[in-house]
Amino acid sequence: MKKCNHCQKTLADDMYVCDVCGGTDFEPIAEQSSFNPYNYVPYQGEIKAKMKPGQIALIVLGCVAIILTAVLAIGGIFNMSGYTEGELVDGVYYNEWAEFKLEIPENWPNQPESEYADYEDSRNDCGLCVGNVEDARNLVVLFENISGAGIGDEDEYLQIVIDDMRMDIDFMVELNITIDDITDIKIADKDFRTVRIESKDYYVQYLCVRKQDGRMIAVSVLANNDKEALDILSRFEHYSED
Repeated sequence: MKKCNHCQKTLADDMYVCDVCGGTDFEPIAEQSSFNPYNYVPYQGEIKAKMKPGQIALIVLGCVAIILTAVLAIGGIFNMSGYTEGELVDGVYYNEWAEFKLEIPENWPNQPESEYADYEDSRNDCGLCVGNVEDARNLVVLFENISGAGIGDEDEYLQIVIDDMRMDIDFMVELNITIDDITDIKIADKDFRTVRIESKDYYVQYLCVRKQDGRMIAVSVLANNDKEALDILSRFEHYSED
């Protein structure tokens, strides 16, 4: 992407003339995490009107997992990292590449493909999307390709999300949001850098990320309280077919 230096409009790279002012002087826009922390808001009370019917609440969408060890060979690019989005089989989510599995709680049903699609784009894959639309509880496992995005580590990635949220003062005030300092949480015996986000009137959310093979694995759980959120995260187990 690039912006017009005359009117500041954001334009696609293949545009050579600004369609607003006719300018031809452009400046590249540095690529960052594709998180949009404003796409998902709590599905409760007066906030419900802001969401599509049936859409699961999520204020910050985790971006997840990994794959960058690929090489250019005759006929195309071959995946050498073993990356996979994982699969849900008989109520258990397995992902050998991310090295974890999760038995889904009975009251956290799998969501339809349309919900998975809401979280996906050219850089993001959604491996798991489960939750309860009645009270906004939600667990999402995402894998974001950050190769070429200029993001150094997990803390820098989370800081982008935090800074974007804090820039929208009205949003923060309306939902009475507080954001804790970044810390570590163990998920399936692996260290994930984690930020805790709380809306005093609605929910608590843990966004846990780990960088692997040029992708960011993100596990995002939205729950009614800390105990419930931490219980879900503790259910992840180490997994390998070996």
